[in-house]
Amino acid sequence: MDKHWDKLKRVSKLRDNELLESQRLVYKNINFINEGQIPKKFRLKAYNLVKDIDMNDIAFVALNEYQESTLWTGDKALTEGLKKKGYDRVISTEDMIKLRKTLEKKN
Repeated sequence: MDKHWDKLKRVSKLRDNELLESQRLVYKNINFINEGQIPKKFRLKAYNLVKDIDMNDIAFVALNEYQESTLWTGDKALTEGLKKKGYDRVISTEDMIKLRKTLEKKN
């Protein structure tokens, strides 16, 4: 969040103290783990998936594999690159918004 602080302020229209409180609430609900805790087989699979996309994303993909979850990212290059490789456990922010609207219509 720190890396994108200015963008978060602009998009959210929150003051620094409000954004800090939001950050505290978000972090309170996240279980942070050290990358070294992710078994090597998941890091290797992630390496093979991202090596020609963006090596900076290896930890995210490795954790996603390790937790058998779906990676939600705003990184279009990562999303498109992974999907081209047949990796379907990734969702873009745009897809998440569409899904939310679909679910809202059902309720």
